[in-house]
Amino acid sequence: MPALFYLSHDRQKRGPFTVSQLQEMISAGRLQPADLILPDGSGRWVPAQSIEALVEAFRTSTAITESPRGLADPPLLEAITPSRRRNRRDSFDDDDDVPSVANTEINRQLITNFRQQIHALGAFWILIGALSLLVSVVALNNQAARGVVGGGGFVVIRLDVGVAVVVAALGVAWIAIGILACLKNVVAVYVGLALSYLSLLANLVQINVIGMLILALVIAQAHRVLSWANKMRRAGVAFTVKP
Repeated sequence: MPALFYLSHDRQKRGPFTVSQLQEMISAGRLQPADLILPDGSGRWVPAQSIEALVEAFRTSTAITESPRGLADPPLLEAITPSRRRNRRDSFDDDDDVPSVANTEINRQLITNFRQQIHALGAFWILIGALSLLVSVVALNNQAARGVVGGGGFVVIRLDVGVAVVVAALGVAWIAIGILACLKNVVAVYVGLALSYLSLLANLVQINVIGMLILALVIAQAHRVLSWANKMRRAGVAFTVKP
């Protein structure tokens, strides 16, 4: 069975194409060495020039430097795969990891920044959840939890059973949201941001300065993550793709 490959064009996954069809695109100047293609059965997009069967075609083609960078215009793709234009099943989703940014270096940097920011946010929420669980467990066992040292002694935080249970539930929620954020779930980021604002309001009512500062940092980080997510969305890059 001949090797098959997929191409990305106009934020759509097109194909499959055989090696001979890709060589025709190269000869016509429609497929460039840096264009990314997906070998059938593989989960990773690679530059076309890394495919051994296409190396000679790129070397001998004289039209590459004369044509604009890109894959194939719609008429050429339609001529090669008319049967696959009957429906939209070739449109990519998050799992296809189809890159659509012209400059792959910019694309890679964008993905790296997004992953770093959302991982930091997820870790922060997991830490908050773990601390909340710790406080609630100590409170349930001892009816009092000891907190931060200050003013020459311990500040004792007294929690009744009901409050301790609520704190424990919030801790579990924070941990779950943090894990989902680390898995690049942007919906979890919105949920965590809403919960952070509610917690900030509660700390404001109680005049808990330390809590407000911590939550302010979390909220700022969440907005930073959403900003990078919007850049990823505009670039047509899946949130789960790896650099």
